[in-house]
Amino acid sequence: MQQIIRLPEITYAPEDLGGVGGSPSPAPAAPAATPETISSQDMTPSDAGRILRSLRKTQAAEAAPAAATPPSFAAEYGASAPEEIPSQEDGPAPDADQASAETDEQASQDEGPAPSEPPKSWSKEAREVWASLDPETQAYIAQRDREDSTAVRKAQSEAAQLRQYAQQAVETERMQLEQVRSQYEAALPDLYRMLSQNEQFADIQSFDDVERLAKEDWARYVEYDAYTKKVGLVQSQMVAAQQRQAEEYNHNWMRWSTAQDQRFAERVPEMKEPEKAKIVHEAGAKTLTDVGFSPHEINELWHGRASLSMRDARVQELFHDAIKFRASKGKLQAARVQPLPAVQRPGATSSGNRNVHALTAAKQKLSQSGSIEDGLAVLRAQRAANAKRSR
Repeated sequence: MQQIIRLPEITYAPEDLGGVGGSPSPAPAAPAATPETISSQDMTPSDAGRILRSLRKTQAAEAAPAAATPPSFAAEYGASAPEEIPSQEDGPAPDADQASAETDEQASQDEGPAPSEPPKSWSKEAREVWASLDPETQAYIAQRDREDSTAVRKAQSEAAQLRQYAQQAVETERMQLEQVRSQYEAALPDLYRMLSQNEQFADIQSFDDVERLAKEDWARYVEYDAYTKKVGLVQSQMVAAQQRQAEEYNHNWMRWSTAQDQRFAERVPEMKEPEKAKIVHEAGAKTLTDVGFSPHEINELWHGRASLSMRDARVQELFHDAIKFRASKGKLQAARVQPLPAVQRPGATSSGNRNVHALTAAKQKLSQSGSIEDGLAVLRAQRAANAKRSR
């Protein structure tokens, strides 16, 4: 009994397909054929190949419906399968090290940026809050802090430059105004003297003359009134300038004298003690009186209200004593040798020996203390000894 295989459009007997081989490559589509129009004698190779492929697909589907892959080429045709050629679109296979590096980079990107340090100006509480933030937020805040710090420093630099420029401009303008004011105040006395010596109203010497002028010559009286007002204005400005100059001088003098007293106390430490400073001041006043200065002159000189030249004979005498005192002090400090005790012969001690002993003791005391009071004592003993020798 012959077996009949039904295909989608054409039904053939098995013997009609014997000895016909198919091609694995797809063939062009052929017109539909029926058993009435096509027999085994007039079938073309293309029709046979198409029928064979359809038959094999149907058998494979019925035998193994769950198979995921079709039968291999070598199992069906007894030939080796062609080697798989990678697609050119996919590119060459990646190297192992490159693949590992890309994997690490991708992992680091997935983890996010590494955490950064908080700004140095933040407090302890702020740093604790910083530790609880995620790396992205930390990076954003750190970047904003750097931008803000840069902007603040730039603004501070610009402000400092503007402040310096403004101070220079103000100081320059102040000096110019001070110069103009000094010139005007210096010209006020001459202007007042010139206005006071005006001969136009020389005949008006008393208030009666003014009343007579107002009754007899009203137009000249108006001119005289304007003249007197002008003279009074210049006089008031001159007095105000003198008062301002006196106040400015006193202020500058107090500042300068205070600074000089501090410098003197630094050079002579014993002047920092009130009791010793009082003794020195009294001795200094006595010395100035001895050379010829009056108490009024001493007071005026001390408060800067009197001028004194170094060519003054009294000042030269003071310089002479100071030079001798410094010279003797230098010798004593250079020697630093204790004097030998004087051997006194039996009998009465003469006054000359007493002066010598007093001078020696004063010099010894001065070498140990170096104070001004001991120096004055040396000068007095030296004068007494010189006076004794001159007799």
